[in-house]
Amino acid sequence: MGRVDLQLLYHRIKNATELTIPKLNEMAYEQVEVASVPFVNFVANKDRHDDAANHSFVLRGYVRHWLANVWREYDRINLTDLAGAKSLTRGGEK
Repeated sequence: MGRVDLQLLYHRIKNATELTIPKLNEMAYEQVEVASVPFVNFVANKDRHDDAANHSFVLRGYVRHWLANVWREYDRINLTDLAGAKSLTRGGEK
């Protein structure tokens, strides 16, 4: 689907809302990819086996800030209500 097709679909869905996901710093994204871990594990300084890692403190901060913005956007549109979920955990948070 192209952008125009999605816009037409957007207007046809009842209670549709726009979701804006910010762009993550390219270097931080690249390091998460190299580590082959989920973003939450990268922030927690864990490797693929949940052992302690040595990820950059600064890049972990970029990812932490980016994740907070993404989760804030999910909360803004009430994503859990839209998806019908009772609760959504974020790395141990509720």
